[in-house]
Amino acid sequence: MKHIFNQLKISLQIIFVVVVILIAVIISKHSNLQAQEMLSKSLLEHKNNITELAKISDRNATNDTIAKIISDCPRRVDYDSYLMRLSSLTKPELITMQNLFESCSPFYVQQKALVVLELEHEFNAYNQDVELLKTLGAKAIYEKEVHSFKSILEIEKERSSLLAEQTDIQGKIISLLISGKSSRNPEVVSFLSDAGAIAEQIAVLDHRADDIRAKW
Repeated sequence: MKHIFNQLKISLQIIFVVVVILIAVIISKHSNLQAQEMLSKSLLEHKNNITELAKISDRNATNDTIAKIISDCPRRVDYDSYLMRLSSLTKPELITMQNLFESCSPFYVQQKALVVLELEHEFNAYNQDVELLKTLGAKAIYEKEVHSFKSILEIEKERSSLLAEQTDIQGKIISLLISGKSSRNPEVVSFLSDAGAIAEQIAVLDHRADDIRAKW
């Protein structure tokens, strides 16, 4: 009788352990699914933000957040008008242009840099969520999307850098013209050529970005 009781006791202990293990597995699986669901929602939010920021950056525009940080100069129309006919400006107009350059030229450079910075932040958050999903056993279905977003980020970073470089060249051209150099001066011509080459690079990158976004 005692032997039977001991066997029953052992059996009950084994059953208890099995039940505990089963409960732990169920809880773990449920927690895993919950975590995957939360990450999927986070991924969708970051994806939407990346998509919107990529469009904004492509237009050299801004969003409400960045608009609160920086604002355009009040004489943007005058500045753009002078910039379009830079090589034909009179000396007084060049002096006015230089003053406008100091207040107006940084705006688009800074705006672009801030949009790209926000885009990079969203991409990093998105990529982190993808990596976490992988550790939870989710299927690797995001690689193509990650690569696409990363390509857009790299393009927009390069465009931001080129825009800053182009603006710097414009400042040098203005200084040379104010110093008395003509638009046919070799140094001025060289800078104008550099600015034109940068504009072409930006256009090429713009087309590349359009092709990538068209597949989203």
